[in-house]
Amino acid sequence: MTLDVSFQTRSLMCFTVEGKFKEMKMSCHKTSFIPFRRTFIIVPASGDRAQILNDQMVILNSYVILHNSKSVLATCDQAPPSAADERVRSLSIYTGMKQDWALKCLQDNNWDVQQARTTFQLLKAQGRIPPQAFEAEESPTTTDISG
Repeated sequence: MTLDVSFQTRSLMCFTVEGKFKEMKMSCHKTSFIPFRRTFIIVPASGDRAQILNDQMVILNSYVILHNSKSVLATCDQAPPSAADERVRSLSIYTGMKQDWALKCLQDNNWDVQQARTTFQLLKAQGRIPPQAFEAEESPTTTDISG
């Protein structure tokens, strides 16, 4: 989890907590991590206490499933793909990045596919995307059978 204090005065504070919930899906027998963002606005109260004026929680509609020690985007086999799954697949195909990197890119761009594509192009042009973000290209192997 991360904590970010975005605004603070003597009489008001605004901060955001971001992280992931761990959820076991019994019907799928898979472990899911559900990203969330929670923002608080607090003011001083009597004594050493604080009062919450506003509390907003956003749960992102994506699931990162741990399967065979790799992070892959998936849902239960019987469930249709979600809009989030389709966005990740689409961005992965467009960029050539692995799905977990495409997921991170979309999350960082508030699930705006066009913004994620623009950000990808900018970072790629600057050489700031590491090679491990892309699928490993398989090199053809040749076998010498001439003895």
